[in-house]
Amino acid sequence: MRVILSLSLICFSSVALLGCSGKPSPMARGYSSYDKVYKSAPGVKPKDVGYEYSNQNNVTALKDMRYAAKDLVKKLDQKLSFSVDEVYLKISKNSAFYNSFDHLLRDELTQRGYLLSNTPVNAVSVDFIAMDNVPKCYAGNSKGAYKTVYLALAINSQKGKAQDNVGGFYEVPLYDFYKAKTMGIKMPECEVSDMEEEG
Repeated sequence: MRVILSLSLICFSSVALLGCSGKPSPMARGYSSYDKVYKSAPGVKPKDVGYEYSNQNNVTALKDMRYAAKDLVKKLDQKLSFSVDEVYLKISKNSAFYNSFDHLLRDELTQRGYLLSNTPVNAVSVDFIAMDNVPKCYAGNSKGAYKTVYLALAINSQKGKAQDNVGGFYEVPLYDFYKAKTMGIKMPECEVSDMEEEG
């Protein structure tokens, strides 16, 4: 019996020592032991968000959009007159611009005490609308990705038409912006002053 145990111990020790020799062997020891840097397969190329992504750049972009989201939610809150508890927010496009506003609007709605619903049943349906072809009198002198746009929240849209809405002109970065449905919302027109009419 001792001979069998001793023989088993010698065989096991030999195999274990072979595993420490630094050469490929039947003992599984992992990729890193072969003195090469581990290289995983290349991942999926990230989607272009319109700027070189960094934590600081992302914080700046969201900060420059938040004031618009905050103002829109304040206007919506005044329009609903505290008669609504749940909101079903819909964002029509999947892009950096719309996803950023989706995040910001949900954050602002939550801070104002609304419950965010994942269904329009028993909730006010709200669509986020963005239009970039603003009249010249509202356009401003922004450069680069920052442009004045008309942003709105369409309330209870049915068959592509909003029953009511709140909106305004805001200068925000248009990273990865695409045109989306407007739910029949029209931007305010430029007002012609009395002085211009007389001249």
